[in-house]
Amino acid sequence: LLLPEYVPISEETALWYARLLVNATAFCSIMEGRKRQAEILEAIAQNYPGNVNIVEALARGLVNLSIKQDEQGVSETVNRLERLTDEYPGVLDIAIAYAMSLVNLSNTQDEQRAAKTVKRLERLTEEHSDVPDIAIEFAKGLFNLSYKQDEQGASETIQRLERLTDEYSGVQDIAIEFAKGLFNLSCDQDEQGASETIQRLERLTDEYSDVQDIATEFASSLANLSAKQDEQGASETIQRLKCLTDEYPGVQDIAIAFAKGLFNLSCDQDEQGASETIQRLERLTDEYSDVQDIATEFASSLANLSAKQDEQGASETIQRLKCLTDEYPGVQDIAIAFAKGLFN
Repeated sequence: LLLPEYVPISEETALWYARLLVNATAFCSIMEGRKRQAEILEAIAQNYPGNVNIVEALARGLVNLSIKQDEQGVSETVNRLERLTDEYPGVLDIAIAYAMSLVNLSNTQDEQRAAKTVKRLERLTEEHSDVPDIAIEFAKGLFNLSYKQDEQGASETIQRLERLTDEYSGVQDIAIEFAKGLFNLSCDQDEQGASETIQRLERLTDEYSDVQDIATEFASSLANLSAKQDEQGASETIQRLKCLTDEYPGVQDIAIAFAKGLFNLSCDQDEQGASETIQRLERLTDEYSDVQDIATEFASSLANLSAKQDEQGASETIQRLKCLTDEYPGVQDIAIAFAKGLFN
């Protein structure tokens, strides 16, 4: 791929070569190689400035380069893409590439600098308000920013994500970023705050009932909420998780969230209550026998149960843990749970 730039080639061959280089920038694991490939793309584009397809290939190659760069490197690449966007106004693929690079830049920045980058994304979105692909990148940038903020700052950013979701109603990728932001916000909140945030997430799940990624964020937030609640509150949350698991059969991440919720509930219960909850967890483990994360929650709950039982009861629980360890050989977390049970 790394032919010298001065080799004379036809415009058709140059386009083919440029597209080949784009793929190379995506898969090359060595940064110097990526930089060299981007440089050759730049040289080809300079030789054929009137060929928009070649310039679009350059833009995609620069985005691929920005994925692996540090903040300074990404910043330089972003500035180059911004100039390309100005040089080729109306070429949407270049503007989209610029938006994608801004998201990559925000990934490398602290909160203050990421906020400035998101403002650039916002301006670009306003300039191309009829292009959902750019709005999606803005949503990703907002999500990245919210991840770096405290609860108050994240709450304000999530409000912006909500407005963007309303503005681009039906665009699933924006709604997913909103759901992810709500989940992250709920993690940092107390029980009351998390409950209110989860209500918003529940409404979003109802609105996009065919989008599993949003339902998964809802399920994960319910599992986290159950860890903050007393037994009664957690029991009600688990019932919501049960309904969600039934509504999305076979979706492993939702089933895992249900398993985590059951584990959390069992921790706050007495021996009888925990035993009943663990029976539900055992049935879930049988239903998803190929999902180690669910089996791990079952094992952890059994280890906790053994600490609440008398010697005979604990001995029976340890036998169940032994069988589980044999059924999932090599799964360290299950073996650790077995060890904790033996200690108890």
